[in-house]
Amino acid sequence: MKHRLAAACALALATVLLGGCPMGTGPAGKAGNEAELNKRSLSAQIAAGNAYLAADQPNDAFVVFKRAVELNSNSYDAQLGLALACAELKITNPGLNAVEMAHSLQPELPEPLLAAGRMCLAAGRLGQAARYLREALALDDTLVDAWKTLGFVRVKEGSLPAAATALEKARDLAPDDAKATGELGWVYAAQGRLDEAITQYRKSSQLDAQNPIYLTSLAWLLLKEGENLDEARAAARRADTIERGDGEALVAAAAVLLEQGHVDDAISELSACAIEKCPRNGDAHAWLADALLRRARIEDLENVVVALAKAQQYPRLHASDERLVEIETALREKVTALRGE
Repeated sequence: MKHRLAAACALALATVLLGGCPMGTGPAGKAGNEAELNKRSLSAQIAAGNAYLAADQPNDAFVVFKRAVELNSNSYDAQLGLALACAELKITNPGLNAVEMAHSLQPELPEPLLAAGRMCLAAGRLGQAARYLREALALDDTLVDAWKTLGFVRVKEGSLPAAATALEKARDLAPDDAKATGELGWVYAAQGRLDEAITQYRKSSQLDAQNPIYLTSLAWLLLKEGENLDEARAAARRADTIERGDGEALVAAAAVLLEQGHVDDAISELSACAIEKCPRNGDAHAWLADALLRRARIEDLENVVVALAKAQQYPRLHASDERLVEIETALREKVTALRGE
């Protein structure tokens, strides 16, 4: 036993003295160890970099791909790997240099251009991102990620019809891609295409049942539509189960109760949201004000004023300024009527 322990300690010490790191586990760790022990091996660096990218470890991938490029700057795989690592890390200038080098080595392949598009999108260089992505798609128009990323670029630009076109292409090429489907739902909703948006969010929430964003978005759209309210509440409550304390989901669930006419229950849930669970959620205060006004008790009116003030103070995603004006107008009418009595 002592001999085995001594041998293990010696091996660990040798690894550190050779400039490596403690022995890793799993495919990425094993490949990384091999790269550390064989720093002059281009193939070992590339294998380790690809393993790190697959394991979502872009920092480690960047280190070994940079070493690979230093070993051979004319290696397409090394330059592409460095570009992909930079894209994940949002490091633009070194990444674009690697892109240009990789593209010059194999100009018929679209992957470097796709990486460049992702980098430029992250850096807010939208025109440049669109150019790279169009060039990638000119080489291969079946690249789902290129269409998806182009859709995201168009959303950032505010060009919703172009965004819908790109995301529809991505969805058609990859019907099981939850992100493309969900983003398309957002675009449809922004365009006022409510039924189509609901369809997309229903599908995206089935494709990725653990993503609360799709469920919450579906709940709000169903609430806006005014139909399938039971489905809306179920979606919102499921979203809250996945991500406890998500104010948007909690408010949606309570707002459905209000729409269904369960005013007291809605007030109870909205009060819990506005006071305890998410006090800085302006939507919670807006719907609480609405619910208290609908109950129309004299003792509620002061609380309506307080809720309206907080709704104006905190960020809102769903309660528009116009909605607050409507509530305030209804409050004034109610007060006037009471005074007349």
